[in-house]
Amino acid sequence: MTKDEIINVIQKRTNESDAPVSKAQTAAVYNAVFATMKDVLVATGQVKVPGFGIFEKKERAARTARNLRTGEPVQVPAGHVVRFRPAQALKEKINNKSE
Repeated sequence: MTKDEIINVIQKRTNESDAPVSKAQTAAVYNAVFATMKDVLVATGQVKVPGFGIFEKKERAARTARNLRTGEPVQVPAGHVVRFRPAQALKEKINNKSE
């Protein structure tokens, strides 16, 4: 699902209420939410979204990988990655155990 598709779905859901919002307002909120999540993840290393899951910044050790074209070993430096752990409610929803 693309960013534009997500914004359209959010706008459709919010326009079912008594206070309709424009696509521009919906896009602004979408952008603000994800910008805030990025800032908090960088600052604290963790973003918890109740009922959805936890995004965590984890360290990745340096390692040796392989260039798929040449087969040569390549050194990959240490760095950080973002890991996601789904909440139990999301796991159940995905497995159709809960509506």
